[in-house]
Amino acid sequence: MIGNTQIIGLTGGSGSGKGYIAGLFAKHFGVDSIDTDALYHDMTSADGGALAPRDDILMSELAAEFGDGVIAPDGSLDRAALGGVVYSSPEKLKRLNGITHPRIWLGTEKWLKKQSEAGARYAIIDAPLLYESRFNVYCDHVIGVIADTPLRVRRIVARDGISEEAALRRISHQPNNKFFKDICDFTIVNDDEHPNPELQIGIIMQKMQIM
Repeated sequence: MIGNTQIIGLTGGSGSGKGYIAGLFAKHFGVDSIDTDALYHDMTSADGGALAPRDDILMSELAAEFGDGVIAPDGSLDRAALGGVVYSSPEKLKRLNGITHPRIWLGTEKWLKKQSEAGARYAIIDAPLLYESRFNVYCDHVIGVIADTPLRVRRIVARDGISEEAALRRISHQPNNKFFKDICDFTIVNDDEHPNPELQIGIIMQKMQIM
């Protein structure tokens, strides 16, 4: 909790529909969220963005650790080059997370404080790596969003324009639905058999209000 604002962690695997669920929280319950992936994108862009300015400290640390080749000519992060370096080495990926997560948290915390100052009762941290980054320790409640693998694959293919095989590889490196069911305080099933996730959100909101 920051001030009187309760912090909700929202997490789930790629293609589960976290962004959609975050939008429903805002539309129906007036709860805003910060997308940590979008925040990281702004922090590592050439000129910053709506969520955050360019983070020169972060960019310097990334260049020092992984070489100047991960910085594009315009000064932004070359994500393809960085991915080529870190995704073939668990140790390098661990070092990347060790550099980025603290800087992302600083930006997230700044946003949360603004929410608290504005009188928000709840605020959401939308983070696929909520537990890996340990952002969950700052949350009063954590919600996991889950969906079946075939549906997630279709969503990823449509969203990112990659092959089904690539989408499956991505999913295979992420926690499964059981992980989120076991570790999160609540889960939302976001699939074709549960067409009204607003109802699930409403039940969760009621439970959080009496906890």
